[in-house]
Amino acid sequence: MDIPGTQKIDANNVTPGNSQNELFCACVKNLKNSTYLNNFLQDLDQYLPDFVFSKQTLDLHEKLLREGKTTKTPIDKAREFLKKTSLSRTSDSGEFGEFLLYLFAKHIKGAQKLISTIQSRGNTNQSIPGRDGLFVLKAENGDVFMLLGEAKIRVDSNDGLRDAQQDMNDFWVSGGIHHQINLASTHLREELNTENADMYEAYFIDDNPQHAQLKYKNIVFVGYSFSKLTTFIQGKTTDKDLCDAIISDLNRCFTNQASLISSSPCPTIYCFLPFESADAARTEFARHNLLII
Repeated sequence: MDIPGTQKIDANNVTPGNSQNELFCACVKNLKNSTYLNNFLQDLDQYLPDFVFSKQTLDLHEKLLREGKTTKTPIDKAREFLKKTSLSRTSDSGEFGEFLLYLFAKHIKGAQKLISTIQSRGNTNQSIPGRDGLFVLKAENGDVFMLLGEAKIRVDSNDGLRDAQQDMNDFWVSGGIHHQINLASTHLREELNTENADMYEAYFIDDNPQHAQLKYKNIVFVGYSFSKLTTFIQGKTTDKDLCDAIISDLNRCFTNQASLISSSPCPTIYCFLPFESADAARTEFARHNLLII
């Protein structure tokens, strides 16, 4: 399944180091439509409430709406919550990258969200996760993984990969994983249904034997500017030319950051999403959700 509003690019011939690493790349669909970014953001509206709220909180908002106790829809409430962030420049904030990371983890990897940074950034009673998202995933062989995400929206894809990989490497060196496990165990029943919570809870309890079986993977999500999209939208290059240019750019990134990547203590899932302008995409996300006028 694709990230809503995107299509996957075959980048299998780009190898990001560790044989257990994974690489995904996607493009926004309908790029030759001059309003592609607006259409893309509208496609994402239905997913925003699930990103912003825990399942427990979202269920409550939907119940109040059904019972006529509020006229505000979940998307209205989600946008109100985004406005509670204390960041000084909303158009430069990280919500867009974190949101795209969430969509990738859930809709491509099939993981379940445990908590996202935005949930605590707008609530002074919650502890900030430290990573841009925590997820749980059960692999086909039965292994249970905790996925820890880091998202960067940068002008240059190489800068995004470097900054995100460095943050993840520093995180593992700092021993911050213990805090993440505690957060997961605390918020797990707010996010998962009873059946899934019963299945996964023991993996996140330190003194439970199943905790030793928990495995880990990073997710590095990079949104970036890519000038070739402009010529593609103008009809001056073909689909193949665009894909070849993106793959060449990814090769550049992974070659440049080979040392950082090889220093990672656990496997990493990489996802790249090019825009004509990363700054414009981030600003349009803020404007679309009424965060700036």
